[in-house]
Amino acid sequence: MTHPPKLWRRALFLAALVALTGFTGIRGGTGGTGRPRGGIGGTGVTAIGVIQRFGSIFVNGTEYLLLPTTHYRRDGRPVQSSSLRRGDAVFVEARTQDGRSIAQSVRIQHAMIGIIQAVHDHGRRLQILGQQVLLGQALLRHLARHAGRLALRAGREVSVSALASGSGVWHATRIHVLPAVPATTAIPFLIRGALHQENGHALALGNRLFVWAGRRPASTLIGSYVVARGYYRYGHPVITSLRPATGLQDARGRTVRIAGYVRGIGARWRYQGMTLSASAGAGPTPSSAPRPAFFVAKRAANGQFVIQHITLNVRAMRYGLAPTLPERDRGPRVPRINRPHIMRPRPSRPTVSRPHVVKPMALVMRPSLSSRGSGY
Repeated sequence: MTHPPKLWRRALFLAALVALTGFTGIRGGTGGTGRPRGGIGGTGVTAIGVIQRFGSIFVNGTEYLLLPTTHYRRDGRPVQSSSLRRGDAVFVEARTQDGRSIAQSVRIQHAMIGIIQAVHDHGRRLQILGQQVLLGQALLRHLARHAGRLALRAGREVSVSALASGSGVWHATRIHVLPAVPATTAIPFLIRGALHQENGHALALGNRLFVWAGRRPASTLIGSYVVARGYYRYGHPVITSLRPATGLQDARGRTVRIAGYVRGIGARWRYQGMTLSASAGAGPTPSSAPRPAFFVAKRAANGQFVIQHITLNVRAMRYGLAPTLPERDRGPRVPRINRPHIMRPRPSRPTVSRPHVVKPMALVMRPSLSSRGSGY
C-alpha cells in the first residue's frame, strides 16, 4: 500500500480540522460572528471643566479613571499623562460602567497662551492679548507659595487655563510661566473666543481686533467659538490660522457635564456661543448676567442639547468634592503595588572546632654550676 505524499497528508489534516471547527461551532478569531467579546461598553459621557484633584482625575466632582489606553492631547498635540496639572481646563470623553467613569481621552484646552501686557491690582488682574484675566484667592495663594518660580510681571509669556464669562473677561484656574526665549525668536500665541466679524485683514475676536494673515477668508467661522493661533510681529499679535474650538457640539456621549459661565437669553441659556433649552424643573430661570454654573445636558433626537439640571454660582475648583480628599498640583497618582515580603534565610557558617595541637619543646640539658670548672 502506497502512502499519500506529505503535502496531501497536510491537506487532509487541515480539511478535517475545518470540518471539526464548523461542526462544534467554535467561536473566536474569524469564526462565528467575527466580533470580539468583552470591551468596556457602558454609556457615553463627556465632561467639560477643570481638573480639581487627582486620584485618577476629578472633574466637576466626578472621578474619571485613567487607563493605559487613555489618550492625552494639549491644544491639539499629543502629550503624556504626566502633563496633567491641577486647574487645567479639560475636555474628557469617558464611558460609565459598573458605576465608574473610565476616561478614553483627555484634552487640555488652554484659554490663551501669550505675553503679559500689564499687571493690575497687585497681581489680581492681568491683561493678555487684550483680555482681562482675573485671579481668585486660591490661585493667588498658590502663586505666593511659588513666588520665585511663578512670578508674574509684564513681558513674561504664560499659558492660562480659564473660564470665559464674556466680553473679554476670563477667570483663571491655572497660570504657568513659560521659559524665556531669545528676542530674535518669533513668539507664538493662542487664544479662544467667539469670532464676531471679519474686515479685510482684521478679525474681531472677543473684545479685541486682531490682524489676520491667513490664506483663506474667515467668514465661514463668524459666530463660532474658535481657536486662533499666530505670532507676535513687532510686539503685535497676528493671527495666521483659525479652526473651530472643541466644545459642546463635539460631545460624543448623550450626557454632558459642564462647569462654566452661562447667561440667559429669554427662556434659554447661552454657553460658548451655543443656545440651550432647559427641561421643566431643571433649575433657576435664566438671567442676563453671566454666572458660574454646573449643568448636565443631554443630546435630543434632533441633535440639540437640553439642560436637565443646572446649579448656579458654583466654584469650579471645588464643586462636588469631599473636603477630605488630598490636593496635589501635578500628575495622577501612580498605583502602588504591595509586594509580599519574602523571608530569605541567611545561611550561617558552621563553627568548626579545631583540635588543640601541643607543639613539643626541645629540652636542652644545661650543666649545673657545680659541674662547671672554676677556671682557676
